[in-house]
Amino acid sequence: MPFPIRLLTLFAVVLSVESVEAVRGRPPSGYRPPVIEKVQIVFSMVSHYNHIGDRVNFYNTRGIPEGNSNYAVPHLVYEPLITLYNPYPDPLVLPQVRVRIWDPPVGFRFKKNEHYLRSHWTVGDFDGLAQLQIANELNPSARKSFTLLLRETSANGMPGDPVTLQPGESRVFSAWTEPQWTWALETGGGYSPRSFFDWSALEDFTNVDNRTNNLMGVEAVPGLEYRSGFQTDGLSLSFNRPASTRYDFELANNYSGNWVAIKLTDTVAVECRAMRRVDSSREPDFRVSLLGGYVVDPERDNYQELSFSVAPLVQPPPVSDSNATVARVFQVGDLLQAPNDVTPGGKTPFAVLTVAAKNRSVLDGSLTELADLDGNDHFDLRFDPVAGFESITEIGNFETVPAVVEPTVLGMVRDGDELKIDFVVPSGSQNLRVMGGTSPESFPDDLSAVSTIIPAPYEPSPFNRKTASIDLTGLGPNYFLRIEEMQE
Repeated sequence: MPFPIRLLTLFAVVLSVESVEAVRGRPPSGYRPPVIEKVQIVFSMVSHYNHIGDRVNFYNTRGIPEGNSNYAVPHLVYEPLITLYNPYPDPLVLPQVRVRIWDPPVGFRFKKNEHYLRSHWTVGDFDGLAQLQIANELNPSARKSFTLLLRETSANGMPGDPVTLQPGESRVFSAWTEPQWTWALETGGGYSPRSFFDWSALEDFTNVDNRTNNLMGVEAVPGLEYRSGFQTDGLSLSFNRPASTRYDFELANNYSGNWVAIKLTDTVAVECRAMRRVDSSREPDFRVSLLGGYVVDPERDNYQELSFSVAPLVQPPPVSDSNATVARVFQVGDLLQAPNDVTPGGKTPFAVLTVAAKNRSVLDGSLTELADLDGNDHFDLRFDPVAGFESITEIGNFETVPAVVEPTVLGMVRDGDELKIDFVVPSGSQNLRVMGGTSPESFPDDLSAVSTIIPAPYEPSPFNRKTASIDLTGLGPNYFLRIEEMQE
């Protein structure tokens, strides 16, 4: 006769859900947050032909050799990716999800052939993303942030449908790129780009969407699209650009800029490392915030804030410590994305910053708390060199995955008389059943006839995850449940 050999978890059936007050924002009654499972910023290099009329004319008529098509301008590209996870035993549907990334902790420096494009880089300095815009090129206190508004794509091809995650499902979101997007479309307005050419701090392209006039953030949709990406050409300085980085014909004509036109056969080098980019000692090195998407002001819309120190950052070989540098050298012509190219062209990734949720924090529900959280306690922070786009989303949790030694309830939800329970059990657990009773001391009622236990959809690979559905009709308001593993 079967008998229980392991007690899984005791809990009371909850009949009502109270509204939750967040850290700064106040979510609607019954709001359930998604889990931010992973945040990545992918760094790439790409080059484009000059598109501003006077520049095109200069290289067509004064270049040696003549012809704008013999030169291209290298750009640094920075693309945030957000992975959301549904930890609940039923579908999670939200009108939108808003995520903000503050002060990416990465510094850069660049060379044209063998010469640094800014003089202070020769003494070992690095500049943050904000210093690669013309307005802030001499401002080491400049700040950079990204705000993304995550929604599904509607039938008209525009972002707008609610975010829907099935139980246990993870989905990656990236900035929305229109199907017809090309670099020619992006720069058709000359000095007024469309949405991604982030040369002007005044445009604030990484926090608002110029295409839809959305002040909530950049439109982001499920999936990966590497054709576009936020990018800047401000790799040098508007004034005092080192003479060694200018061709003789540029020097002879007193022609220069913070953008750098380079012969297709010459090289551009990038060096970067993970490092603090915040001046104030009272602020963390790096922050990621879950915003509700109901109030434009990010402080009043802030439901959960993750604060990070770069001290425990891990950089795998060949990058072995926090002072190590990722370095790549590219021939400029190899990076070329032609104006009407509908592919990424020669765009090439070289590094990615990743914060990935630790398994224990996913299991214990920590990441659904609407509070200020120590990001290093709950996430792994790492900085990796990469050589291609295909491996980027595989970079994630590098902790040793602990075995589940105790059954753990991940969540539960009641819909009328149906209760759904999401839980994980030790590897090999089987022959599970649901028992019940009016006291937590005794569970005499076998509910097998009114319950089902199945593997959870979208089961995360490290976990033996299950979903139980139980019919509670007639069981009353104070009824207790136990899930048992049975042995014949």
